[in-house]
Amino acid sequence: MRQFGPTEVQPTTWAKLKLLSGDLAEALQDMDSALAEYAQALATSDLQLKARAYHKRGRVFKMRNVAEALAHYETCIQLSADAHLHAQLVAASVDAAWVYMEDYRDFARAAEHLQRAEVHLPESHAVLVAKWHNAQGEWHHLQQQYQAALAAFLQARLAALESQDVELQLNVVYNLGTCYAALGRFPEALGYLQEGRTLAVRVGDRNREGRCNKGLGEYYYWLGDYQEAVNYYTAAYAIFAAMHNQLWLTGICYDLAEAWSELGLWEQARRYYQEGIALTQTLEGERYRAAFQELASRFLVLQGSDLTTRTQQILAGLQAYGALTSQECAQLLGLSKEQTLRELQPLIKRGMIIKQGKGPKTQYRLADS
Repeated sequence: MRQFGPTEVQPTTWAKLKLLSGDLAEALQDMDSALAEYAQALATSDLQLKARAYHKRGRVFKMRNVAEALAHYETCIQLSADAHLHAQLVAASVDAAWVYMEDYRDFARAAEHLQRAEVHLPESHAVLVAKWHNAQGEWHHLQQQYQAALAAFLQARLAALESQDVELQLNVVYNLGTCYAALGRFPEALGYLQEGRTLAVRVGDRNREGRCNKGLGEYYYWLGDYQEAVNYYTAAYAIFAAMHNQLWLTGICYDLAEAWSELGLWEQARRYYQEGIALTQTLEGERYRAAFQELASRFLVLQGSDLTTRTQQILAGLQAYGALTSQECAQLLGLSKEQTLRELQPLIKRGMIIKQGKGPKTQYRLADS
């Protein structure tokens, strides 16, 4: 079949075709092609189509480079304001709010975008109403205002059902599940997360299936069932790795490193910790960098692949018991007291553990405990 060139059709028609081609590529998980197709639509003089192209490119970049995503959203917002495209302005403002609150933890800027969106929110547009309430819920959730978050998510749920938008319903169901879990209402949490996963599998939405697997992993982690958490996290990891979704893959690496650490299986924990650290270098924003730093402060074994099996055992023992004498460390390692002291010295020099007291009452603790 012969392909049309940009000179063979009207410019607005060409832009519409490129947007459709980008949508198709995105549906097929070919994000590079999606970006390229959407880029060709940027040249149009039609402000509505241009704004849509910037918005669509921003949503693809959200998986890769949040700074570039934000730049696209802000351009879309300005174009939409100039052309009085209220629905487009609301959609881009809500997406920009997600970047500010999720990736930059800048809740003031996120609130500004949500307030702007609320001013122009068409109450008859169920999709936008659901998206706005969903974002408002997450704004509260991330600040641990769980009751306010739940109220917003429930409003989003009603609007999403009215819209018949399956993708939107999946997003809201996932957020409801995590919110109920944060409130300690685990039966409701499990119900929503399972509903979301079932729906995602039924419609073939791999991205949302991965998110629901992550949510189910978090659910079992909160219950202290770390092995079951690992099982769901691993399923989510496989999906996001296949999709090359670096943002969510980074989050799953954190989850797996944390869960394996709780199980005391340090080789697996360090594998995902190191992969996650590497992935944070490709992402803008401090969201995961700070999280991995906090994780390493909780589980010092993650900090060095050069640690011996014995030093790993010492750190794990101190993690579990809080403080140990040299005799207790020796019993833990099955070594003499003199050999144990030799194993302790490098950890003291590296600032990973501290020595307190003198004589038989001398104890060793983690440096941050």
